[in-house]
Amino acid sequence: MPKSTWQEDYMNRFYRTKPGWIDGTTQFFDLIKRLVPADAVVLELGPGPKNRCSDFLHSSFAAVDGLDIDEDIKTNPSLRECFIFAG
Repeated sequence: MPKSTWQEDYMNRFYRTKPGWIDGTTQFFDLIKRLVPADAVVLELGPGPKNRCSDFLHSSFAAVDGLDIDEDIKTNPSLRECFIFAG
């Protein structure tokens, strides 16, 4: 079994073991679902090639487009359209 990092130990000791604790990502996703209509087209900034947020947005809204500085954005399967910011 892999050894946990000090960050994981810290989170487990001071946060995850507390009754009612909800992680920030879950809180963010709940907030977005409450405030953004399901038929919206969403622009995700800096999604990269794949991430949990892109997957959430893709499953929750009509479409997700992405804007990033890295060409790897083109491999993100959750995005309808990809835009590369060239500076």
